[in-house]
Amino acid sequence: MSKESDWKLFSTKYYEWKNRYLEQFITEYKAILDSDDTPIDKFVELKERINKDSRASVFHLPGRFSRNDMQLNIKALLDTGVITLDDLSEFSDEVKEMAKLFMRNNGD
Repeated sequence: MSKESDWKLFSTKYYEWKNRYLEQFITEYKAILDSDDTPIDKFVELKERINKDSRASVFHLPGRFSRNDMQLNIKALLDTGVITLDDLSEFSDEVKEMAKLFMRNNGD
């Protein structure tokens, strides 16, 4: 089980990470809209991208948004590239070690 301080930090950082990750999508969406394609092609491409991106783990965590599932959710965010080990620098050693072990087990 995670420390209360880790849970409070995760609760705050999750929304920061989510916004940062979504900013990448928005930049890519702008590029689609700024392309020389026809309006219908832009619309279709943008719609397909938004549908695909809406399935990203940042929107659908594998566990509940709870202290008990925090480590499972951190693993999912690491696995999908939403966060890196550097993003966990403020967390307890326990969380950082868990994340490093997870990354090693995934071959990264």
